[in-house]
Amino acid sequence: MQKTLINVRKNLRERFRKAERTAILGVGSELMGDDGAGMLAAQKIHERLDKLFMDKRAKVFFGATTPENLTGEIRNYNPTHVIIIDSADLGEKLGSITLLSPEQENCASCSTNRLPLKLLTNYLHNSLRCESTIIAIQPEMLGFDVPPSKCICDACEHLAEILADILKNPCG
Repeated sequence: MQKTLINVRKNLRERFRKAERTAILGVGSELMGDDGAGMLAAQKIHERLDKLFMDKRAKVFFGATTPENLTGEIRNYNPTHVIIIDSADLGEKLGSITLLSPEQENCASCSTNRLPLKLLTNYLHNSLRCESTIIAIQPEMLGFDVPPSKCICDACEHLAEILADILKNPCG
């Protein structure tokens, strides 16, 4: 896991080196166990970024199962970069964090999202001309009214630490 986190940090730092304003969009159902990973990660990132910093450099949006409902707010924020965080079964080790390429975006969703994330990222890119990154977290348990698993909680904590550090210090 440590080697994977180092690679995630390195790749995210490279992608966000020139970010001026970053929108972070958490996606997923908090009622469905690990499917809420994106929402949990977004909450942890929100807690790590102070209000003054967030107004200028980053803003967290909580999209839940209908992230498309926030496109107007995201457009009003006018980000140069968008991060979408969601759980996705990519057949990886439980709790793995994966940065998806545009070719992989079609499989980047558990079934609770109404709109495929590929459509959302295409829309945001075309309307804002911003860079977008989807971060997928491999779920362990999906079930109604169960809490997120320990591996998801740990992954979200690690991701929040990495993103908060990169957004505060983009050049490292």
